[in-house]
Amino acid sequence: MPQGSQQRVRRENNGAQQYSSKAIHRAGDELSFAPGVYEIAALAAGGAIALTDAVMAGTVRNGYGLVRPPGHHAERNEGMGFCVFNNVAVVS
Repeated sequence: MPQGSQQRVRRENNGAQQYSSKAIHRAGDELSFAPGVYEIAALAAGGAIALTDAVMAGTVRNGYGLVRPPGHHAERNEGMGFCVFNNVAVVS
């Protein structure tokens, strides 16, 4: 993940919480997920950030971020469906 991306993803973490006694994590009221999912979702958001940074810096002319989970169900500040982060909100 590019430098600075981790802090950006943490800032937009949708209130993700861990309940260590059950190893269940939550991102808002609608989404609970298993251990490891947060890290995978953070990598996907980091990929979207890296792509956006490359386009904005002129390193590439355009791009298409094929990341999983895609983030299209999440709200700006709450995970929903299978999406922990809304990657569009993270990169904007």
